[in-house]
Amino acid sequence: MGEFLGWCIVVSYVLAMLNFAFKRINKYYISKLPNKQENIKKQFRVVMKPFIKYHRYFGLLAILALTIHFIYIYLNYWISPTGVIAAITMVILVSLGLFGYLIKKGKKGTWLVLHRVVAFLMIFAIALHIARR
Repeated sequence: MGEFLGWCIVVSYVLAMLNFAFKRINKYYISKLPNKQENIKKQFRVVMKPFIKYHRYFGLLAILALTIHFIYIYLNYWISPTGVIAAITMVILVSLGLFGYLIKKGKKGTWLVLHRVVAFLMIFAIALHIARR
């Protein structure tokens, strides 16, 4: 059960990260396609749209899975130091996202840079946790 919940966290996190990936691909490649390839642009944006629309929900799902995962592991096994590091990183990540959404109302700023940096640090925290478990 603990492993299943851990993978639920990873999948939710990856779905949330696709928001950034799709936006970058759109900005640097898709939007620069010539007008004769408008169909490709439209198709890409159809695929991209749900990931942008539901980005915050994927993040909230990840933190929910993290909470359940932590409780389950705490009650049945031992707490992994690398798991604690990954959990703290995710709590910071989601907190920054909530701050940007609720307080800053989506306006860009330092919070967004930090949110993105922590999101990439999260990759290493998860990888370290999986490798050391």
